[in-house]
Amino acid sequence: MRQGWYPNPTDPAEELFWDGNGWNGRRAAGVSAAGVSTVRPPHPRRAFWIAVAAVALVVGGVWAGVAVSNALMEQPSARAMSPSPSAPVQDVAVDRSTNWDDVYRDQGYTIMDPGNIFTKIETTGPYACKTENCATVRVHVERGCSSSLHLEITQMQSFTVVNMITKTYGRIEPKADLSLDYSIADGTFLKVTKVSCL
Repeated sequence: MRQGWYPNPTDPAEELFWDGNGWNGRRAAGVSAAGVSTVRPPHPRRAFWIAVAAVALVVGGVWAGVAVSNALMEQPSARAMSPSPSAPVQDVAVDRSTNWDDVYRDQGYTIMDPGNIFTKIETTGPYACKTENCATVRVHVERGCSSSLHLEITQMQSFTVVNMITKTYGRIEPKADLSLDYSIADGTFLKVTKVSCL
């Protein structure tokens, strides 16, 4: 241990002097015998650990900010979701005589999987979310997905990708409608880039 003044472990208001062989003298912390302040710079190791802690706080804050931003970006409100994984899948007779592609295309949906999966993004109307800067992604699954449904949504500004959102749901029963609300920033829009049964 180097010679110098060190905090008294039993009384933080005092410092003790280590002369290299033993402890000598006492005085109030930060004050010399002449009453002059002896505030010393922090010990190099202490300064190093303080810097490490500061960097960790900044990195943690950035990470938390990204997590909060993503949480605010993605606020799903699944109004009609698939049953729990433990629920049995029932065979439902699906009407194959109706051309569902034409039916949903006429309602403004995009065909993602012909005859089965259709998507639509609404910012106004009875099914759109009721807050500003919000869009509702509607997904209709006509024949269902026996194992799971994978959904990818891209948030765009002009032709630049701002954010990618991916969701995977358990099995989806036939004729299911999913409705998901997402916050969007001014000047951005959502695009469903992929949706499929896995």
